[in-house]
Order: sequence, then C-alpha cells, then structure tokens
Amino acid sequence: MLGDSYKLAEELTEPPSDQKTIDKLAQFGNLIGGQVAVLPTEMQFNVPTVSCAQLDTRSPLYVAAPRYVTQRVTACDPTRPDVKYLLDAAALGNADIAGAEAKYDAAAYGATGGWYVEIKFTPSGQRKWASLTAADVDTQLAIVLDGAVLSAPYIQDTITGPAVISGPGIDKATAHRIATLVGAGSLAGEFVISLFASSWPPGVTPPSTP
Repeated sequence: MLGDSYKLAEELTEPPSDQKTIDKLAQFGNLIGGQVAVLPTEMQFNVPTVSCAQLDTRSPLYVAAPRYVTQRVTACDPTRPDVKYLLDAAALGNADIAGAEAKYDAAAYGATGGWYVEIKFTPSGQRKWASLTAADVDTQLAIVLDGAVLSAPYIQDTITGPAVISGPGIDKATAHRIATLVGAGSLAGEFVISLFASSWPPGVTPPSTP
C-alpha cells in the first residue's frame, strides 16, 4: 500500500522539514488508527503526514497500558494537535503514586487559571522522582494519564517534593477529574511519567517544572 513511501520513512532519523520529502510521504495520511498503530514507533513520530488525529484513534491505552510502558511510544499533546512526542520507557507508574489532590493557587498559577494537580509519591516513588529530576536537569518529561500527555515540562532542578500538573487546560473540573483518576491508581487509569526521546515540531517550548 505504501511502497516507496514506506522505504523512505524507514530511512528517516528525524521529521523532515523539506516539502519535497513530505510530499513523498503523503500516503501515510490515508492510514486508519489500527494501521498507524502497527508502524514502528519512530516512524509514527518521524513521518509528518502521520497526524495526531490518526494517532488518537489508536487504543486509548496505547501509551500507558502495561505492555507499552517499557518501550518507546509516540504520543500527542491534547492541547496542541500539531505536536507529537517520542517518549522513552516510563520512569514512574501507578505503583509509585501515593495520592493526588486538585488545588488552587491564584498567585503561583494565575497565568493558567490557578488550578493544578499535586501528585504525591510513595517513599520508593519519591526516591525515583528525585533521582530522575536530579539526573535529567534540562530534559523534558511527560506526565501521562490513559494515553494523554497531560503536561510536558522541562526539568530545571532536582525536585524532592511532589509532581505538579498545571497549564491552560487545567480548570477546576479537569483538575478534580485528574486527581480522582490518578488517586484511584490502576482501578481507574494508567499513570506514567516518562522522559522524552524527542519532541516535534521544533520551536515548541513547554513550561518548566514548578
């Protein structure tokens, strides 16, 4: 079905920016979710004509289900439909979470509406979180729930406290929904924290970790 387009896609090491190459990959835009899901992960990310609209029709647990958390996956930013992420294997998951709480702070988070979600870790999860942020300063990470990237900040420093999910898409109702899902653990939703292998398109600057 894809023929020479697939061969070209196999040679990509990053998303191409020249229109001639992109045009040769146009056939990928005709694939349905199930067909996109079986493409190699790096191909899902590198081929610009594989859209988030297509990726979002995969299984809703494609990114966070247990069978996927130990490998790289391609995911999308739900608030920016042209942004794809290539995520490394999950560094933390449901078992590392002690609880979650929706909070409001107009001073610290007023620019994005004031609401945020605080994620508290188990003792072992807290050690993993501190080690992750210490070892990967200036690296981007993803906070993922049920296959959706909720937040994609850059790590600015070692974090010894809780993780925070904030941003323009986090209003009161959303914050409480996320806190309920995360707090219920595997009974309600799969939660993972993953480092980025890469993000696309270039020039998109996520917020820093609080």
